[in-house]
Amino acid sequence: MSKPGAMSHRGRWAAPLAVFAASLGVLWYHAAPGVTFHDSGEFALAAASAGIPHAPGAPSWIMAASAFYRLILVNDEARATNLFSAFCGGIPLRSHR
Repeated sequence: MSKPGAMSHRGRWAAPLAVFAASLGVLWYHAAPGVTFHDSGEFALAAASAGIPHAPGAPSWIMAASAFYRLILVNDEARATNLFSAFCGGIPLRSHR
């Protein structure tokens, strides 16, 4: 018998996943369709070619964005990196307890 007030394993993950899905949907919809300003074009090109933009280069972000670009099969590098940023923006909202 379960304890009063104890949530099932499914119940513990339902709300955080719903928040993640909702936030990802909003961020994905509002992601810029292409290159914006500052270093966005440089980082999009670096992610697409698995290269290094400029010092310090954000190597962890570039490696993760490069893998994401190859997984989602979007032809536009700038759109793919913007969608990756939207995905990364939804992760903290899901993991907050």
